Amino acid sequence: MNSAPIGSGSKITSMTSAEMHDVRSRGESCTDWERVRRKADQDTEAAMENHAIGEAIGRKRDWPVGR
Repeated sequence: MNSAPIGSGSKITSMTSAEMHDVRSRGESCTDWERVRRKADQDTEAAMENHAIGEAIGRKRDWPVGR
């Protein structure tokens, strides 16, 4: 395996695509989504922006807004 970092979009990683898929399938993703959501909820401006973005996407896709 080549351990040199490879680019995947804007994220640099040292794993191959197959290795990343295996890690995710085992539930070992390195992203701590609970921490990310908790931090976003604590930032009122970010929470308002997220809500506004969600509403805009919902309108574009003709989903009910304000659930």
